Amino acid sequence: MTDMNRTSQQTKAQLKWAVACEQLSFVLDPPAGVVAQEQIDLATAVQRVQAALEDLQVAFDEKGGPMLDEKGLEAEDRAACSARPPTPFQPGELR
Repeated sequence: MTDMNRTSQQTKAQLKWAVACEQLSFVLDPPAGVVAQEQIDLATAVQRVQAALEDLQVAFDEKGGPMLDEKGLEAEDRAACSARPPTPFQPGELR
């Protein structure tokens, strides 16, 4: 899906997701000089990320976009993963 095909709801959901992730990143690794009172707490940041993820799921599901399962896989990816046994990764090996 290109940017031109997105609905305003999808764009808003993506922006909300980006902001929530930035806030979580800020909480987990605050810049030097930031006073603790000026930042949100971890629980609030995680709640915002969860809410943003739900908005993304709603926005893209209504458009017929792929829904991810609890492992973050689309239906085709799940089928491909279950069709072949996992291959152990060897150091230095390129895939």
